[in-house]
Amino acid sequence: MYKGISLNYAARIAHIAEVQCLTGLGDVIAEYEAVMLECRISPGAPGIGYVESYPIDAKHVITVTLAKPMETSVMVKSVPQHLYQKAKRWVEEVSASGDLDLFLEYARSFGLEAGFIDNAKARLLDSLVQRNAIRGWYVKKSVLLVVPEHDRVEDVVDALTSLGRLRTHRVAYERAQVKLVEDP
Repeated sequence: MYKGISLNYAARIAHIAEVQCLTGLGDVIAEYEAVMLECRISPGAPGIGYVESYPIDAKHVITVTLAKPMETSVMVKSVPQHLYQKAKRWVEEVSASGDLDLFLEYARSFGLEAGFIDNAKARLLDSLVQRNAIRGWYVKKSVLLVVPEHDRVEDVVDALTSLGRLRTHRVAYERAQVKLVEDP
């Protein structure tokens, strides 16, 4: 609690700001409820919306900023409506299975079909999957997220350095929650 405001209340205010400013797609509730991999099942502020968490078997994730950040309002308008229908089905399947690899596969497909990544970069990433260097990848707006195999982090960093601003995060378990901590 900070000066009479609970964390829950502050998260609800942040959600309202997110909606009014069109800056997120459930980011506040996912961050507030964060335990592992988060998937927003129903929209709304903390206490109203619903997020499911799935365990992840990863020690690191790598994020790469591919281009100038895309505004959420621009993204929402640019994604074809039929893709949202597919995504709804994919979320239901991931929710039923809780499988990280299935999530990565569907999230990859969404990013490709939405045009968030070009074919040359996608081929490079898919080759890393085929060589067992990464478990999977996806792009949300202009940020690439890669889940490297435990023993291949350095190889993957070397392979991705030319794509954009790269950050390596280790998955740190604290109080039964997973936090992404940027490596120095």
